[in-house]
Amino acid sequence: MDTSENKFSATIKFFKRNLTVFWQKNESDPEHWRNLFPRLSILLLLFVGLERILFKVTTIPAKLYSREYIFWEFLKSNGYKTSLVLLAIILILAFYKKTLLSWNGLENGNRIKFLLLIVACILSWEYVTYDFNYYMNQGHYLDRGSLLLFTILIFWRPIFVLPYIVMLLLIIGQFEILPVYSLAAPFLPIRILLLFLAFFCYSVVRRIFFFKDFIFLTGCLLAAFYFSSGIRKVNFEWIWYDQIIYLLSSSYGNGWLSVANSDQISSLVTIFGWFNIPLKMFTILVECGMLFLFYKIKWARALLFGAIFLHLGIFMVSGILFWMWMCILLCFLVFLFRERIFKGYQWYGKTYFILSIIFIGLGEYWCCPVGLAWHDVPYNYTYRFKVKIDDGANIILPKSFFSLYDFQFTLGDFKYLSSEPLFRIVMGAADESTSHFFNTERPVKEIFEYEMFHGKHFTDILKREKLNDFLQQYIFNFNNTPHRASILSYFKAPSLLYTYPRKISIKDKQKITEVSIIEVTTLYSKSRGFEIVREREVFKSAILMNKNN
Repeated sequence: MDTSENKFSATIKFFKRNLTVFWQKNESDPEHWRNLFPRLSILLLLFVGLERILFKVTTIPAKLYSREYIFWEFLKSNGYKTSLVLLAIILILAFYKKTLLSWNGLENGNRIKFLLLIVACILSWEYVTYDFNYYMNQGHYLDRGSLLLFTILIFWRPIFVLPYIVMLLLIIGQFEILPVYSLAAPFLPIRILLLFLAFFCYSVVRRIFFFKDFIFLTGCLLAAFYFSSGIRKVNFEWIWYDQIIYLLSSSYGNGWLSVANSDQISSLVTIFGWFNIPLKMFTILVECGMLFLFYKIKWARALLFGAIFLHLGIFMVSGILFWMWMCILLCFLVFLFRERIFKGYQWYGKTYFILSIIFIGLGEYWCCPVGLAWHDVPYNYTYRFKVKIDDGANIILPKSFFSLYDFQFTLGDFKYLSSEPLFRIVMGAADESTSHFFNTERPVKEIFEYEMFHGKHFTDILKREKLNDFLQQYIFNFNNTPHRASILSYFKAPSLLYTYPRKISIKDKQKITEVSIIEVTTLYSKSRGFEIVREREVFKSAILMNKNN
């Protein structure tokens, strides 16, 4: 007892001593927060304004993606959009000496250039090398080439960040045609580019680029994306009851680690379950610890490394790979969070520390991070897509068959197809009330009864019809288009969600004549391990063989 009290007392003294030293040290930066805060606030308002305008302007009708050149359709879609593009060109020509400023004309321009180039290359890798869009029956290769060209031009002049963002957002729009597409991964790098654009616009007017402010707010932006997820986990239900490792059993039911059998997965869940509390503590420490990113450089490095290991751990148990975020974390460590840089700019003083807590804590209001937080349960619904081909054989389609929209099909939120009540569960993630029910291990019969009386009817005829229209058009185009992979597919970026199998086993001359969707309900329990407790067909449709049918 005395030993534990001494350790606790020593810990308190350690933190007290470090905080006292931090607070009493003199800052070499003479700028007062009364000057710094208004300037940063103006830059953030400019960032928010640019984001709202660009996201709204680049939203075009879904039917335009069936045309060959998206950018040309964008210009024709609404007169005001063309006017905005012409206005931007006129402003660039009017202030060409400022807008066509080289990277050398910016403070620490080369360092910023390589940061933005890496961010642009990350996004271009994802949105230049995607597969052929069978739904729209277009490859949009001119648009992809334009995006690649703007990536290269960013190396020459910073102004090309603007057309790059416009072209990128136009391309991404086709991924959102089917609901539930997640922008969680690309939002972070996109907003880094938008933040730079805000600073660049400010520098055109004021003739000064604040490198110190840009890196500071970029760090706050990064930290806000993690803190928004971490603070959502700070609740009694998640801290006390959540079993992170249930994510493994749910992902396995969805196709992750399919090389293992159910007994092996059950053993892994049991083993990793012993580390549930340390894993939760580590997750909260990294995500909530980002609030104090600008406390000390050693603390910042530890957080960035911790976030990388957190993503690797998530990938191991779920197949969810936030590779874009990991690349950006590495970029921060290599290019920005270096001792010699921080000695020159003194980000780690009282002024920046207090302002960072304000900007990171209020990130919800200016950078709109995607809060990734949920309650893990051992019960899950997954969906398998079974098709019949013209020779009579039945095949289970891999989720990658629906490439471009494979995220939506992997996530498996098709509860609206069922006529029976279901829990609010998507990929093993549930709300707090559902999670509370599963805190106690229960027999399958009791779960089914509770589901029947407390579940929700998600049936939606309109959504069902829209899904049928999507499948009809997608598969019709697939049936009538040669299945030849383009050269870009060999350089395809990593997926956000991994499931297996990934290879399509349909040959060129074979045609799909019928598609059905099977709802598969899985459950993990300590006594029985992983098991499939229910399978039922919730959708079936014959595929039209020609447009006149």
